Amino acid sequence: RGQFQKARQLGEQCLASAKQMEDPSRLLRAEWILGQTLAHLGDFVSACQHVEHALALYDPRQHRSPALQDLGVTSHSYLAWGFWFLGYPEQALATNQKALTLAQELSHSFSVAYALIFAAGIHQFCGDGQKAREMAEKAITICREQEFPMWLAFGEIVCGWALVRQGREEEGVAQILQGLTAWKATGAEASRPLALAMLAEAYGRVGKIEEGLSILE
Repeated sequence: RGQFQKARQLGEQCLASAKQMEDPSRLLRAEWILGQTLAHLGDFVSACQHVEHALALYDPRQHRSPALQDLGVTSHSYLAWGFWFLGYPEQALATNQKALTLAQELSHSFSVAYALIFAAGIHQFCGDGQKAREMAEKAITICREQEFPMWLAFGEIVCGWALVRQGREEEGVAQILQGLTAWKATGAEASRPLALAMLAEAYGRVGKIEEGLSILE
C-alpha cells in the first residue's frame, strides 16, 4: 500500500521482538521487512545493512517457503537495487544474478517471477532496453501461467518502456498504460511513482511533452 512510515514502525517493533526471542528465523524475517521498507524510503545504506543481516541468517534448506516468496531471493533482489542506488552498478548486476540463480535452483515460480522483475528493473536503470525487455517478458510468461497479477502488471510496464526505447513507441506506451491500469487494480501503491516516471519518459520520446509533464506532476 506504500505506507512506508507505518511499515517502518512495525518493522522496528518486529526486529526488537525477534531479538528478545533470540529466534533466528523471526530475526531473518524482521531484518528483511525493515530492509525492504528502508529501501523504499530511500535510506539505502541502512537498507543494505539490514538485508545483509538477513542473508547472513538465511539457509535455503531451512527457510524455503512453499507459498510466499523466498527470503533469500528477495533479499538479494533488494540488495541489488540498493547497490545500484548507492552507485555500485557492477555489484548490483552481480547480486541480481545471485537472486536469479537461487530462484531457479529452488524451482519456485513466485520467487523466479520476483527475481526476474527486479532484474528487469536493474537493466531498466542501466538503460539497457534489450535486457530489460528480455527479463520482463520471461516474468510475464510465468505470471500469466501462474496468475500472479501484480508482477504481471509491472512486467508489462517495464516491457512497454523497453519497446519505446527500441523504437516501437506507440506499442510501448500502450503496454505501459495497460500495466499501470492492472497495477492499480491490485491495490498496490509501492513503486507506482517509478512506473509513472517510465510513462512520462515514454511520452517525452513520442513528443507528447504536455502529457509527460502532467504525469510527472
